[in-house]
Amino acid sequence: MRMWIGKEMEGPNNGNMTLFVESQVLDDNDIMLINQSLKKYLIRYLYLGAGRINTYINLTTLKKLIADIGDSIHITIEGSDIRLLENAIKIVEKNIQVVYRIDLSSDADLCKFADNKLIVKLDDKSTVLLSSFKSVWNVDVSFVNKGLYKDVDTLIYEK
Repeated sequence: MRMWIGKEMEGPNNGNMTLFVESQVLDDNDIMLINQSLKKYLIRYLYLGAGRINTYINLTTLKKLIADIGDSIHITIEGSDIRLLENAIKIVEKNIQVVYRIDLSSDADLCKFADNKLIVKLDDKSTVLLSSFKSVWNVDVSFVNKGLYKDVDTLIYEK
């Protein structure tokens, strides 16, 4: 697990000081470290799944995290495997957002055309949601090194 603090550079929480957590699995000890770091650095935004690492967090652990950190912390959970995000989606807390990342090959060039040609469809066999990219955050990630934005993020924990 790695944790770092820095300003969110992507999406609707852009500019907010955030605790980023990069870990495939979160256990009770990790939850304790996250909670301590949020308090120590007075951070109100938590980002799980940072560094393009899918984080598995079971429903019980996620509920424990929410209970431990309280309602004042905004949680983002990012991943590219929807099965890993389903537990987060089941929690109807107002302060949780789920970012479903679609990993593309670097030569796909889809990001260049997404704003006017690409539509994403979510289908759970009872409801279908379609969304275009009319509101797009275009973020330059060329100055990201080992998952951290240069001159923005500070690594605070690595195991």
